[in-house]
Amino acid sequence: MFLEGSISDPGWYVAGLGDSSVRVMGVDGRGMRVSASGYDPAWSPDGRRIAFAARLDDPERLAIYVVGATGGDPKRVVAAGEFPSWSPDGRRIAYVDPDSGAVFVINVDGTGRQRIAPGLVWDNSVEGDYTA
Repeated sequence: MFLEGSISDPGWYVAGLGDSSVRVMGVDGRGMRVSASGYDPAWSPDGRRIAFAARLDDPERLAIYVVGATGGDPKRVVAAGEFPSWSPDGRRIAYVDPDSGAVFVINVDGTGRQRIAPGLVWDNSVEGDYTA
């Protein structure tokens, strides 16, 4: 059962499955392979890489990693983040900081981190509303 996923330009499908693996397969369901262990997979614009969130280095904290679409060793881009999304040119990744809820962008090599939107934080003192 697929819980989340996206279709890449070359016609391959990536999905985060219930077993927390990032799998790549043809849109016809053939050629399935595991690229990494993680969540929230996102194809790079050129279809060569996948950004995803995982607990590979710290079992208590999701971080953002990038791995080649054909597999390999994932490279950590940011130590705490989730919901990665590529910039149109494939040079940056936007993500949500799990502590603040703020949205940041960072270069794929892990440099140049910038906050681009404030976070939403659950505030129980305001009748269970989100506050910025």
